Amino acid sequence: MGNNRLRILTYDTVSNIVDQFIFDYGEKYKKEDKQIPTLATLLRQYTVYTISDRSRFSSGAVWILSIGIDKYPGGGISYFQNCESDAISYNRFFREQYIHTISGDIDSTLYHEYLLLGPAATRDAILNALKDIAGKSSYNDYFIFNYSGFSNLLTPDAANRTTYFYPYQETGYSKERLEKDVLTGGENNAQLISLKTLQEHIQMIQANNQLFISEAGPSEKFKTEFIKTLMQNSSAVASILNVNRVIIVPNGFGADDVRCEGKVIKKGPINYYITSLDSTYNIYNLFGERSKAVKTAFSIKSKEFSCRSFSLDYFDIFFEKQFLQEYKEIFDDDTGPTRGFKVKPQEMQQTISALTGKHYALVVGTDNYKGKGWNKLSNPIKDARAVAGELINSYGFEVQLLEDKPMDTIYKAIREYYRIAQPNDQLIVYFAGHGDVDDELLDDGFIVCNDSKSVDDDPVRNTYIPYFKLQKMLNNIPARQVLVLLDVCHGGTFDSKAFDKEKREGDFSRISNKNVLQFLKDKLPLRTRKFLSSVGSEPAFDGKAGRHSPFAHIC
Repeated sequence: MGNNRLRILTYDTVSNIVDQFIFDYGEKYKKEDKQIPTLATLLRQYTVYTISDRSRFSSGAVWILSIGIDKYPGGGISYFQNCESDAISYNRFFREQYIHTISGDIDSTLYHEYLLLGPAATRDAILNALKDIAGKSSYNDYFIFNYSGFSNLLTPDAANRTTYFYPYQETGYSKERLEKDVLTGGENNAQLISLKTLQEHIQMIQANNQLFISEAGPSEKFKTEFIKTLMQNSSAVASILNVNRVIIVPNGFGADDVRCEGKVIKKGPINYYITSLDSTYNIYNLFGERSKAVKTAFSIKSKEFSCRSFSLDYFDIFFEKQFLQEYKEIFDDDTGPTRGFKVKPQEMQQTISALTGKHYALVVGTDNYKGKGWNKLSNPIKDARAVAGELINSYGFEVQLLEDKPMDTIYKAIREYYRIAQPNDQLIVYFAGHGDVDDELLDDGFIVCNDSKSVDDDPVRNTYIPYFKLQKMLNNIPARQVLVLLDVCHGGTFDSKAFDKEKREGDFSRISNKNVLQFLKDKLPLRTRKFLSSVGSEPAFDGKAGRHSPFAHIC
């Protein structure tokens, strides 16, 4: 494409395109402080690009899921006038903004739209679209989600109230049906989508830049609930996942149209304010540097003021990264060393010394479980203590040993390594205990924690540690070398969610005593992610009581 860029298309065995992106190899070689090769030289190389290059040096594609439902069968839900037109309007607006401003000479093949209107916006269609985006999106991409339709505030248990989105279904929602949803909590209704279910699917999406828009707020607390759910009710987890997320929702109940200077506009207020963005700005600047993001957000908010509509505080634009940074500054929650460490050795021996960092290990063993259905185990804590002792005594690791700890404690420990680890450090993470897998709806494996609920009480596994989330957290830890040891049931399914599977380069047969130091100098700075599991997708053997599991015994 010129300017050191290639259009890459990949195909499956029956010639269907499974991926396409623009690879900026010029930027790649600049970042690596190497001379940019000619196109002929690049294409003669054994590896033109890696999975990591796909994420870091590709022009961000857009994946938009825009949902609009005006009329629900059954008569229980009032007819909306503008939900479907809003969904269409958002899709058109984001496409035009992308093609004309962001993508430049890159055509619209990198804009992927999932427009679900009326009868097409079923629960299965919505969740399948999220799964499809999760399987195809990449780190540099943009994910945009809009839901325009009906929602309701239900009580799934005695202590909590949560919002459920109502997708389209042919049987409809009668008044009696809606009252029953309130009484049964909604989760028993297989056709509804709770915010928790939505979050579980969204967390599988690789795109780092994410925008969420919805005017379906059923209560004054919708904004708070929406934000907390997407952040998984934890600033620590959100900090580790480090998603560039923007959320635009009402501060209270959502509206179906807006008044602007005395005229009724047949659009939702947020839709009108966004799609009327001043032409000097671009909506994708919301993901850019702070000054551009703030100016763009101010332009959108200014439209609300100029309209002098029913409210001057109808909606809010929430920047997750900015919030987390301010949270850290206020509570002094991030005093660790900064990232970005570069070794400049004077000679070879100094190189090896400089490349040797600290050795950390997080060792987790769980014998006892509070959730129904998870029986007590005999050996995980014993195994964890033995592994910890071996790492301390034989290898000099600094070990943090967690025994029968709840999920939040484990997340907090992982976050601490994100804070303190330096690029040259090594980290081992060991889990012993129960494991679980859902190869249907969630398509992931899970580590069961001391406070994990039963599968019946927690069907979307919010109280478990998903392999996908664990992988993303560990990939964000600065330590270049991370080893994961899983002595849990179904541990082998972690492989399909595991770290970037890149081909190793170089001819190792040419290593000799004369050049081994140079080899170490070249290879130690590279990122390495490995894992070992006790089993594949089947249950793991705990071993006889009082003895180690077979996996721990070998380790």
